[in-house]
Amino acid sequence: MDHVVDHSVLAACDALTGAELGVVQDWLADFAADDAQKLLIDHGYALWSQYEALGGQNAGLLVLQQKISQNAYETTAVPLHPDGTPRLTATFAVLDADRRWLAAVATAAHGAAPLVNATCLDWHPSRIPAGISFRVVQLLLGWLNANIVLPPAQQQVHYYAPPAQLQGPLANAGAVGRGFNQRMAWEDAAHRYEFDSRHNSLEVYTLRTGRWRHEARLDGTVLKRTGGEDRRWGRD
Repeated sequence: MDHVVDHSVLAACDALTGAELGVVQDWLADFAADDAQKLLIDHGYALWSQYEALGGQNAGLLVLQQKISQNAYETTAVPLHPDGTPRLTATFAVLDADRRWLAAVATAAHGAAPLVNATCLDWHPSRIPAGISFRVVQLLLGWLNANIVLPPAQQQVHYYAPPAQLQGPLANAGAVGRGFNQRMAWEDAAHRYEFDSRHNSLEVYTLRTGRWRHEARLDGTVLKRTGGEDRRWGRD
């Protein structure tokens, strides 16, 4: 099987210590020893140039150089823009230039070549875009989890659209635009009704005093009489 190797697998040999380094070194040793596991790069060798830019006697780079020297590698065509950069969907716009090449090569392989990652946070499962065509092999998922700040889960809130008019006994209430809190409102001779878009209900106020009376359905049926005693209409 072909593999696309993230730069962090090579840099990890210089950056990690302890057990994590051992995991990366073991993967590199297995990769070097197995001729059936090939390195995948692009036809133009742009990805290989990025590997070589690490320079020196980087242990991971030596493994890849061994693959090249033994012809244990393959190349794949990557669609390019006129400026020579890889043509990718907007899905990968957040990646740096090097990682866009990695994504382009892995995508061009149509899922047949996994991308191997060590410490690049951009390949953490929480950041990998949905619908990518390749698999990411995480050598150090525990390390990644410990070094990334996950965004809090965003609660999905459904908002209801205000009705054209109120219902039942409240149907004759006249629309008066929006209050200071931007809620759609209606009024009759005695009350003001402000639409709560999160709950599809009404906050009912005494028109003369502005005091909250109760929460109601759109036809005026009372839902609850407590919880808003300190409110005035036009305010939350």
